[in-house]
Amino acid sequence: MKNVLLIDFGSTYSTVSKADNISQFAVALSPAQSASPCIPSVVSINRNHPDQILCGNGAKMQVGRSTVRIFEAFKMLLLEHNDELLRSRGYDAEYTPRKITKLFLESILMSVLEREAEAGNSYDGFDTVYICMPELWANPIKSEGGRRVLREILLQEINIPIKKVDV
Repeated sequence: MKNVLLIDFGSTYSTVSKADNISQFAVALSPAQSASPCIPSVVSINRNHPDQILCGNGAKMQVGRSTVRIFEAFKMLLLEHNDELLRSRGYDAEYTPRKITKLFLESILMSVLEREAEAGNSYDGFDTVYICMPELWANPIKSEGGRRVLREILLQEINIPIKKVDV
């Protein structure tokens, strides 16, 4: 195993782990020193400064503030096409569940990689990224669509060199 990353993309919390080449066990990675490896699956975007985007714990601390837009359970809506439902959850043409998922995954991966670099572990890319498939997508109609979307986001939209994604 070489440079293998594991993502448990949960509706409430997510984790990022790496495969240890010696023990061949997964080692949970934290986005910050002394932080839990459990990352809240939340994104916040400042209404007045849309370039101010927080993910994980930082976003969770923004819940309830009128100056930010909060996005939660976005992975559950990745395949949703009902515009009324999406609008009722705060999504629009600019901030779709796919875009929020991309922002979230990119942010948590970059945070974990920066933390790993601080600890003396650097990666120039990953041979394989495994991402847990949500139980919701076990439905045969939606499963391949959900897998395809996650593969596209990780391989084409996130600025981290990844050779292969398995969902």
